[in-house]
Amino acid sequence: MDRDTIRTGILRYFARGIPDFKEQLDPKTGRILEKNGGWSIGGQDAMYPLALLYLNKGTRWYRNKQVLRWAVRTGDALRDFQRKDGSWEFVKADGSRCGRTTMPWPMFHWLEAYRLLKDHLRPAEAGSWATGLRLWCGAVSGEIGPQTHIHNIPAYQAAILVRAGQVFGEGAWTAQGRDYLHRIIAAQ
Repeated sequence: MDRDTIRTGILRYFARGIPDFKEQLDPKTGRILEKNGGWSIGGQDAMYPLALLYLNKGTRWYRNKQVLRWAVRTGDALRDFQRKDGSWEFVKADGSRCGRTTMPWPMFHWLEAYRLLKDHLRPAEAGSWATGLRLWCGAVSGEIGPQTHIHNIPAYQAAILVRAGQVFGEGAWTAQGRDYLHRIIAAQ
């Protein structure tokens, strides 16, 4: 199978999810809701496949302004819920709360959606997303250090920190994330 066939297959797979996404999206808040009406920041990952659908030929969603708006709203939902220190309240879809979090799961998707869409976003949107992403990276940068326990969550945070350093030209983030990832490799 060649690269274009695989790429088109992935895009079509993402496109098949649009009906479910539309049912789950709260257009007012940009939150992707569970069947019970609950919400969690970890459920906002659709912004990345939406960005890919918007930017790549192969489905009817290519350059579709509604797809761009949906991607923006899902990212805005993260930003709107974000605290000033870059973290969030860890709210689960069942409504339970677990305190402050710098959960990495939605961040890679938000960062990659930003990277892909920044030239397609309105200046205020791009600025808001960049601010939110930088705040999160600053918070994570303060959490990961030489004494940080080797674990999956800081490993994912470190990998995103490396990528964010590349996207934003922040060499210190890239170096810090790589240092932690090298510690993981050494520990294995």
